[in-house]
Amino acid sequence: MTAGKIKLLAKQAAVFAVSAVSVWTLKPILRGQQGPTGGLGHQDPVPVAIPEDPDDLSQLDSRLALADELLDADTARFRKIAVGMLGKQNVEARAWTAVFTCWMKIAPDDAWAFATLHADTTYNCQTHDSYLPDPQREQGTLRPLAAREWAKLDPRAARAVLAGPGDPAFETLLLASLDSDVEYGFSLLAEQLAAGMPPPKATLFDNPLAGGFTALARKNPQLALEWAQRLASGDYSAPLVIGWADHDWSAARLWLDQHPERAEIIDSVARLLASDTGLYRPQLFDLILHSLPPGGGRLELVQQTLANLADADPVRAVEEAERAIADPDLRASIMARIAGNLAHADPKQALEILTRIAPGTTGLPCPDLRAEYIIDGKNPVLADYGTYILSLIGGNSGITPAEVMSDLLGRLIWTDKAQTLRYLDRFPADQIAIAGTDAIDTWASHDPLEAAAWLAGKVGDHGDDLRIDHWFGGAKLTPDEMGTLSTSLPGGAFRDAFTAWAAGEFAEQDPAWALAFARTNEGNPAALTEVYQQWAATAPQAALEALAADTQAPPEAWAEVVGRAWENTPGATSELVESMEPGTSRDAALEALVVGSGHPTPPPQQVAWACGIMDETKRNRQLESLLDRMSLDLRQTRDATIADTLRTVIQTTGNMSAPERERWLTRIDLDFPPPP
Repeated sequence: MTAGKIKLLAKQAAVFAVSAVSVWTLKPILRGQQGPTGGLGHQDPVPVAIPEDPDDLSQLDSRLALADELLDADTARFRKIAVGMLGKQNVEARAWTAVFTCWMKIAPDDAWAFATLHADTTYNCQTHDSYLPDPQREQGTLRPLAAREWAKLDPRAARAVLAGPGDPAFETLLLASLDSDVEYGFSLLAEQLAAGMPPPKATLFDNPLAGGFTALARKNPQLALEWAQRLASGDYSAPLVIGWADHDWSAARLWLDQHPERAEIIDSVARLLASDTGLYRPQLFDLILHSLPPGGGRLELVQQTLANLADADPVRAVEEAERAIADPDLRASIMARIAGNLAHADPKQALEILTRIAPGTTGLPCPDLRAEYIIDGKNPVLADYGTYILSLIGGNSGITPAEVMSDLLGRLIWTDKAQTLRYLDRFPADQIAIAGTDAIDTWASHDPLEAAAWLAGKVGDHGDDLRIDHWFGGAKLTPDEMGTLSTSLPGGAFRDAFTAWAAGEFAEQDPAWALAFARTNEGNPAALTEVYQQWAATAPQAALEALAADTQAPPEAWAEVVGRAWENTPGATSELVESMEPGTSRDAALEALVVGSGHPTPPPQQVAWACGIMDETKRNRQLESLLDRMSLDLRQTRDATIADTLRTVIQTTGNMSAPERERWLTRIDLDFPPPP
């Protein structure tokens, strides 16, 4: 092992390991308090180059300070730090790991002497440590731990100081050697077996010896096979196949296909791949796909394998998901989860993954999205558009990839508008209102002219789900700016929707201007309807009178206006509608009166309004609806006065044909029979 690699290993171990020591445990050491008398004797204070007031330090500051101390310490200083830790309660394994990793680097004999002198000193195993024998996995002692760290750097030197397999640290040395020098580690295993001692206890998922088999098979599969046969009591076939796949997959596959326990070995390979991020190999993944029986078990293993692969290679994980998962909703869910895990580290790559999912796919779980903002004056500016998707499990199962992307793009546009637009260009026009709504909202509030021009060109005739009020509501445009913008846009669904919204924005303040504006661009029925509806919200009678006098008003405008006016002045409203000249507008007004008046208007009055509608189809539709409702009320169907009134209305209606009149009279006779 090179000196550079040793130093890197030491640095990593130091920073990681010190994380296990709490600030309270380290404070006496960091402040330079004396260690206990004993062991190597009375120790001088141990100063550490950190800020003066450790009480104000975060835990990370303390870890990094101690890590730096360990990296630069000489052997005398290591003794002082280690003695300072001896008297502390609840020191965890990673703290001692940091000390011995760095100490072994410069003076392994001295570090080993200290560990031997204080062999009974215990520490807490904060995690299950598979390198340590079973009795030490909950609470360890220093000597095996020191042997483990020495074995990572120089296992042969570490072996030289041990008496043999009977030494309590021997098995720890053996297992740790499998990582640093696998063939030497197996020679230590041979030594242990020769001494009549059993091999290390292991299971499929807690088996450092299995990792040794994988490493040995990569270098020498024949030797690994011999060891697998020798250790017949353990299941090492799956680790053997995994390592052999790197050395010679054809040979490994031939051996596997001839093995009497082929199915069991493949199942173990699948479970190992699903549990370990680093074991994925394309040939092994194909083996799982084509060999395991179909069903939930295989699907679960495949999903977990892809999740592990996504940590190391998200692009490859997505490609494998597209190849291996047939169900589109499940495939989309897996790909969205991969994108979610990647979203903060590489949001653009996350978006690339999401664009590979069909925009309309449903069944994705609801994401919990969060981003960090800074404040620049009064406007929030996204400092880091990397977005956490903290959870893609649970929540609203109907969310689509386009909706997930909308959140991401809404953050990306703060820092990279051009890239955001390139993503939006990939979406079909009828999806832009979903996938782009957050980004467009931000863009339109800052540059409405540019945003509107882009949208008009993108949307074309697909205007069913435009969110104009949401996008441009914060733009604060004046009437003149509204007019200039609207007339500059090319004709199409977006211009119509924008003009309707803009006209409605000013209908309450200046209805005359709003109506004139709505009639620009060859007239816009939706815009005129919006103006009358907004006007009716505050001045229903004035809006109704203007609407009745407007021969070019669209029929759709009547529904809201008549309903609002009826609520305030029912008599004046019905009188105005009834006095209108026959035609499309009066028909629309009468329909609105029938639908909007409701209770307590007497049903015969509603029937009379319906009969006044000139269009036969609309007239019959309203009559059918009214009589259906009345026939469900026994008090009305048994009231001879109501029946007579209905017959009179039908008989005196002048715009009915004889067959139509006869049909409705027959219906009244059936629904309103005379009393016995």
